[in-house]
Amino acid sequence: LEIDDSLAEAHTALANASFSYDWDFAMAEKEFQLALDINPDYATARHWYGLFLASRNRLDEALSEVQIAQKLDPVSAVNNAGLARCSYYRREYDQATSYYQRALELDPLFEPAHLGLALVLLQQGNIGEAVEEFGSGLPDLESSEILLEALEQAALGNVEKVEALAAAVVEKDGKASPPSEYLAVVYTVAGRNDDAFVWLEKALEERSELMLYLGVDPIFESLKDDSQFESLLRRVDGASGDRQN
Repeated sequence: LEIDDSLAEAHTALANASFSYDWDFAMAEKEFQLALDINPDYATARHWYGLFLASRNRLDEALSEVQIAQKLDPVSAVNNAGLARCSYYRREYDQATSYYQRALELDPLFEPAHLGLALVLLQQGNIGEAVEEFGSGLPDLESSEILLEALEQAALGNVEKVEALAAAVVEKDGKASPPSEYLAVVYTVAGRNDDAFVWLEKALEERSELMLYLGVDPIFESLKDDSQFESLLRRVDGASGDRQN
């Protein structure tokens, strides 16, 4: 941008880094808007700006942006998954399923689409399919199989089994690759809110992307009445410029 501040791609990249890495939301929105002023037909800027707006609970605006991105590049798995994701945050699960399936038709190995579809299926009560999709989207963790079993047992309400499996996940894989965001989901699904908050705190320390969408993700609906939830949201909002090295 010092060389040429008229590059929409550079403004978009800076906006996304400000959002997802620095959690500097004011800077992110400014740069997204500059990018779109320069090139309103830049699909990547529309897509990323839409996800940013979703994280800020501006879901109508978010849907508009990701719809434009998808129309600009309808054969992009990323854009179809972005539209699915905003539909999921809006609790429009049938539409979310349709767009995630479209994304996976375009790219069967697109892991974020598998993970997103898993969350939708959980909301719809399709436990077996959700676990299968979750497994297709997980990164390569030593504890992946245990984590999948923990999610299944959580969805079935087998809390005691969840406890043992979660402990096994931490023992096997926790130090090398902290699975905080996944265990937060498992414990939330299991209805173990106190344990869920323990792992959400760790996810906040790690600056997990999950925390940016905490306030709009339906999977955490059961936590919203707890004061700890509001505290987490405030700390995400106040984290700008406080990146840990």
